[in-house]
Amino acid sequence: MPPGKLVTLEERDARAAAKVLARAFHDNPVARHALRGEGPVERTHKLERMYWWLVKACCRFGEPEAVSLDGAIAASALVYAPGAYPLSVRGWLFAGIGALGIGPIYTWRYAKVDAFMHEHHPKSRHYYLFMLGTEPERQGQGLGRVLLDSLGDRADAAKTDIYLETDVAANVKLYERFGYEVIGEGEVKPFDRLKMWLMLRKPR
Repeated sequence: MPPGKLVTLEERDARAAAKVLARAFHDNPVARHALRGEGPVERTHKLERMYWWLVKACCRFGEPEAVSLDGAIAASALVYAPGAYPLSVRGWLFAGIGALGIGPIYTWRYAKVDAFMHEHHPKSRHYYLFMLGTEPERQGQGLGRVLLDSLGDRADAAKTDIYLETDVAANVKLYERFGYEVIGEGEVKPFDRLKMWLMLRKPR
């Protein structure tokens, strides 16, 4: 039996999901570069503010899912169906509201990361795995697998690729075990040594 219960993420759960994602990503290279100068606690708080709007945007324009354990969100995936991403101007503005509240220099740094992602985003039809994060103390328990398997099933049924980016080298091997392949990589300018890997999974 898979761990937890797979559920569709609702907008009323956005804050709880944002807290999970913030704790999951607070030490990732992008967060450390973009929020350089902040300590771990304040970095997590700023991520919560920003991710709250990203989750809400995905609830409105995408297909987010979560794994619930004992009634609490323990992992979540922000996914956009083919054709839903890049977001419309309305969706982009809605998703970006959270970035405005973290401070201008931090907003500028995240804008540079966003520009890199847009520049390299494939034009072909695909599902887009925008974010996937698990509560740190629940990592390694198979919750991410539940979310990846669910997305993989949808993509296979639609005979459609899945695309993602990752800023963690160790994640490349993890995603490769689920059928993803590196299709590109590059450094996000003007940051030193901030690297991202671009990965694609073909339908089975």
